Amino acid sequence: RFMNWERPILTDSGGFQVFSLAKLLKREEQGVVFRSHLDGARV
Repeated sequence: RFMNWERPILTDSGGFQVFSLAKLLKREEQGVVFRSHLDGARV
């Protein structure tokens, strides 16, 4: 229970995830929203 957060955690490696997972995310002013590659559900 890292930081009392019981959801997936994606660590930063210089923004690599934002570019490598571009088809599964939505960039917004508040941050980035990722979607599951299995069913498109928001993670």
